[in-house]
Amino acid sequence: MLSTAEENYIKTLYSAQGKTGAYVSNGEMAKRMYMKGSSVTQMTQKLSEKSLVRYVKYKGVKLTPKGRVAALKTIRRHRLWEVFLRDKLGYPWEAVHPLAEQLEHVNGPDLSDRLDAFLGYPKCDPHGEAIPQADGKAIDLKACALSLLKAGESAKVVAIKNDSREFLSYMNALHIAIDTRISVKEIIRYDQSRIVDIDGKERQLSPAVALQILVRR
Repeated sequence: MLSTAEENYIKTLYSAQGKTGAYVSNGEMAKRMYMKGSSVTQMTQKLSEKSLVRYVKYKGVKLTPKGRVAALKTIRRHRLWEVFLRDKLGYPWEAVHPLAEQLEHVNGPDLSDRLDAFLGYPKCDPHGEAIPQADGKAIDLKACALSLLKAGESAKVVAIKNDSREFLSYMNALHIAIDTRISVKEIIRYDQSRIVDIDGKERQLSPAVALQILVRR
């Protein structure tokens, strides 16, 4: 069993190292976790002893195969709880993340599998992110950021990467949700903002916002 702090560390490291599995510096981990560098170093050493991470001097830290599975199991619990909070308790999608952050650390025997079955084996959380499988394997959504679409292209929203309350409330204001069809009408050369069509209405999305919206052509 891992502590809450350990689970948060490996989950953050999984996100930081991305699909390439690149090494992440202790300074970057400290920034992402709002911790002192010395505290991150101590946590890195502790998890290294448990064979969950590998640290290389001057390169940083990365998850071992065992650590990657452990991180994905925590992410699995988090996303299943998000589905439960929305579908069974009626919470809006912008409110489920902070609650799931607490519930994800409840790890009783077969809890994730029972919750998965109770919910009808959902494939994605309320924000469209794929729910890892029971064996700790990740699912590839085969999606790209809206920022990669060219003028004249259209696509369907499949996930929102930024699941903060503020960003999702902004999505609500723009009438952007999972399965929303978005067409790129124009790309502004000055800052690469996109003029898009959503339900017949034109809106302007900044590059930072477009990067957080995952779509499938």
